[in-house]
Amino acid sequence: MSAPTPAQEVVNFLPKNLLVPTDFSAESHKALNYARAFVERFASAVHLVHIVEPMPVVAGIEVAPMPLEYPKELGTFERKLAELAKEFSPGSVGRTIVREGSPVDDIVSVAKELRTDLIIISSHGHSGIRHVLFGSTAEGVVRRAPCPVLVLRPQEREFVETAKTTEKRATFSLKTILVPIDFSEGSRRALGYAIAFARQLGAKLICLHVLEVMTYTDPDTTLAAQIQMLRKSLFETTERTLEGFLKEQSAQLPRENILTFSSAPREIIQIAEDRRADVILLAAHGQQAGPGRFLLGSTAERVLRHAPCPVLIVKESES
Repeated sequence: MSAPTPAQEVVNFLPKNLLVPTDFSAESHKALNYARAFVERFASAVHLVHIVEPMPVVAGIEVAPMPLEYPKELGTFERKLAELAKEFSPGSVGRTIVREGSPVDDIVSVAKELRTDLIIISSHGHSGIRHVLFGSTAEGVVRRAPCPVLVLRPQEREFVETAKTTEKRATFSLKTILVPIDFSEGSRRALGYAIAFARQLGAKLICLHVLEVMTYTDPDTTLAAQIQMLRKSLFETTERTLEGFLKEQSAQLPRENILTFSSAPREIIQIAEDRRADVILLAAHGQQAGPGRFLLGSTAERVLRHAPCPVLIVKESES
């Protein structure tokens, strides 16, 4: 069977079922603002989840989790979630869930149980050794999520505006979507999401392909000229390939194509900054790294940590 054409890859991105993990911090409250915008625009249902991670207790040379004081502690968190649910329009909140366990494991488990279309999560993580060794909860969720994940970070350019009224209405102010393309199936999938999102919100697409070609400083002028000709030929061929990849799907959308020679993560972050992108929509190529564990690769992880705007991660294949 031949590979699907771009016209066959249209994605109907209607996130009707949202999951928002929260730890009740100021940083995680940002995800609630974004969820309200999705509720207002797409009539989505939002589910709120809080995972209580047992505190480890050292006994001799063994480490064991300290259980919570049931039901007192869980009841406190359930009441906090109920208060957060009041910030949404009536009828838009589905379930509020409190569980004790591993934040990443349980968030992913809840997302599968609820058949979530989109997880919206704030990334502020933990500082110090814990973060260095294990990474943040947000990164762990991105690696293993069964659906797209919108990752929000502190001090970034935002595409949701919250009215300073008692109703706390949130609306989209999204004008530019940056979608890196490497011609893989995951990239094709991400492009489909980007096009659907752009059409629904009237946004412009910036399609970026980075040619990671080594540069040479050999003093031999003949060799240098040959390398320059090769780069020019490669650039022109890639430009035609990109046009073919984008043909038909985004014909009716405002679009800018960018081809560069550089490091992919660095260029994605720089273009997002220079073009003031409101969101980066990125395909993550998951690789198995042990039972139930996935690696995203250096590009996705570097972009997640350093992007100047929110990042929407789409998996090459989602379970």
